[in-house]
Amino acid sequence: MVKEKLSIKELEKLGYYDLMGYLDASFFNCGGIDSVDRLGELCKLGQGKRILEVGCGTGTNAIHLAEKFGCHVTGIDISEKMIEQAKEKATSTNMTDKAEFMVGDAYNLQFENNRFDAVITIFVSQFLDLPRAFKEFKRVLKVGGYIGLNELYKEDEIPEDIIEKIRHAENILQEATQLPFKLNPPNYWKKTFEDIDMNKIEMEKFSIYASFKEIRKVVKEFGGKKILKIMPQIIGIMLRSKKIRTMITKANQVKRVLIYDKKSAKYVGYILIATQK
Repeated sequence: MVKEKLSIKELEKLGYYDLMGYLDASFFNCGGIDSVDRLGELCKLGQGKRILEVGCGTGTNAIHLAEKFGCHVTGIDISEKMIEQAKEKATSTNMTDKAEFMVGDAYNLQFENNRFDAVITIFVSQFLDLPRAFKEFKRVLKVGGYIGLNELYKEDEIPEDIIEKIRHAENILQEATQLPFKLNPPNYWKKTFEDIDMNKIEMEKFSIYASFKEIRKVVKEFGGKKILKIMPQIIGIMLRSKKIRTMITKANQVKRVLIYDKKSAKYVGYILIATQK
């Protein structure tokens, strides 16, 4: 539940992800919980390991990984609203000993060198300046540790009419979130890691196009009942604010292009990457 009641004017000052954090809206990973588990396997998570999740949002993935693999997860996010919700979630699930959360900046991690066994991002790195962020990830990573990503990608070769549609979707999401956003092809991810001397790279590519059955499964995994509870609140806010209505509508337009449109969705997907220091 939201503890602090904000006015419409105050809500309009929030960015897209701060607003979603305030509403405690669930964020759906492409591939659902299975993709999060697979990323944990690729990064060799386990008992006694210390993990950093950059861009942890409201903490769902961090808490899940800590519970499933028995590791300790530190989650950071630039959004104070997200961190507030993540801390509440850790408390309500009795996971405060395994999952801790704090406000943090991907480009200036407040941790000493060689601290973590893995640094991961889930639907976050595509918003970052990759060379700058990955150097910082590597700095706080132990020798033998992993950088692990679960991110969207686009194919290297895409028909011109489709690439224009995807570029338009990228631009719309940038406008909605006020964050840089670009889908990168697998070779770009690979080269970016090679440029910081992370050469042992494992990649797995998956389709993003979702059937109705798959969508229902992911929604259930990430709190379907909670979505129904907060939906009236979201609708009420959208009806009262043109700015917020436009922001949320734009974000939904991007989902239609990248996930539900068969013609464009066949050229995008999500990629799991694990690279070792």
